[in-house]
Amino acid sequence: MAAAAASPRKQIHIDVVQSVMPVAVTPPGQSRRISTAGGPLRPELLQSRVRIVLYYEDKGAATPAMVGAWIKESLSAALATEPVMAGRLRRATDGSEHWEVKFNDCGARLVQATAEATMAEFMSGDGDRWEAHLAHWVDVDEENPNFSALFYVQVTQFHGGGFSVGINCSLLLADPFFLGHFLKSWTDTHAAMLTQGQLTDSPIFHLAYFQRPGQPNHLKSIDLGSNPSATHTTLLFAADPKTNNVQSTRGQIADNYFQVATRRVQRKDLSNYSLIISDHSGDKVVEPHAVTSSNVVDETVSGAQEQAWVDQLGLEKISFVGGNYPIRISCRIISCVDEGLVMIVMPPKKAWLISVTIPEVYF
Repeated sequence: MAAAAASPRKQIHIDVVQSVMPVAVTPPGQSRRISTAGGPLRPELLQSRVRIVLYYEDKGAATPAMVGAWIKESLSAALATEPVMAGRLRRATDGSEHWEVKFNDCGARLVQATAEATMAEFMSGDGDRWEAHLAHWVDVDEENPNFSALFYVQVTQFHGGGFSVGINCSLLLADPFFLGHFLKSWTDTHAAMLTQGQLTDSPIFHLAYFQRPGQPNHLKSIDLGSNPSATHTTLLFAADPKTNNVQSTRGQIADNYFQVATRRVQRKDLSNYSLIISDHSGDKVVEPHAVTSSNVVDETVSGAQEQAWVDQLGLEKISFVGGNYPIRISCRIISCVDEGLVMIVMPPKKAWLISVTIPEVYF
């Protein structure tokens, strides 16, 4: 008796990819410096990013395709107030090894997609491997990074109803806290435009309306779960800058929390990591670090309680259709370095956030 044919894998279809430019011209000459005093920027850091996925039920007020078209318009308005989010990476022009994010009008990328799986399937345990397909990303070109987008938004319609809004944002562009602030500001703009009737029921910025007969309905189709990659664990800690455990240098702070994190996930063999320091003054510091065996972890740090990025960002009220709030929010740090990645994020007048991402298993 012939063996039964294997059932085909479910797919996700990329239907539309558009660039979203700011509605206002970005003044020339603006940039944010990325200091790399500790050595050249590791190429893997160009691909490291924060991924946020918000899941929404279908409440009938607007189709996912309409939401995607609305997002095109409201995101254009939001980028005008935060032009850095439309920027591009480039090597500094002063002859140093430093980099910078150049503010310009190249814009973000907006992707609209349809999934053959249901939202419930994505939200199940097996859906963890699929979730990467809900937030589009194209690797930054190492040779010509100024042509690569650093901020992606994807609207995905699920089989059977519901949709998601997925975000991928380079860590060299924005840390999770800054990104969360921008998302809230953007959706405030979105809500105001919706209330004022600036987002119509028949948006003009929906390229799916212009598909030609006889042409493929999808730009690309991808098997779900087809992206084998390294798995990572991120541990997040909050540190009050007024307490003794953060009075040492930033490098010592990073070393302490990196050692605590590696012990908790039982990866004591790791001693090297990349450090990103974001103090929200504008510029960033990126440098390699190696933990020395003589470094003694502060007792206060050893007992530090773990936090969650989702709880820190306050995205529970993010809405693209009036009153339709996310039923689930996922936030992950995607590290492409083969060692550790530590971020020290220093929001104004708030506790510092120390994020440690550690590789676990390769498969």
